[in-house]
Amino acid sequence: MAKEITRGAIQAKVDQLTEDGHISEAMKEAAHETRLVANEAAHCDLVGEPIKAEDAVGVVKLMTATIERVYEEPARVAQIRTNRHL
Repeated sequence: MAKEITRGAIQAKVDQLTEDGHISEAMKEAAHETRLVANEAAHCDLVGEPIKAEDAVGVVKLMTATIERVYEEPARVAQIRTNRHL
């Protein structure tokens, strides 16, 4: 995670992204759900309790939306701003 947020656990980093205005409350909830599902996948019995395909797709969509909001949207705005001032 970037945005000069380098300390703490992932939960604290996500919360800091929200406090710093990089993501909305809704995006924070999406990021936390992604984190929780990933944590369950890393530490649970996936044979006995596999992740459903639709849940995996949903998690990927949440991750993609968060990445777009934090990194891609600001880069697109900066590029448009730069091009406008040329």
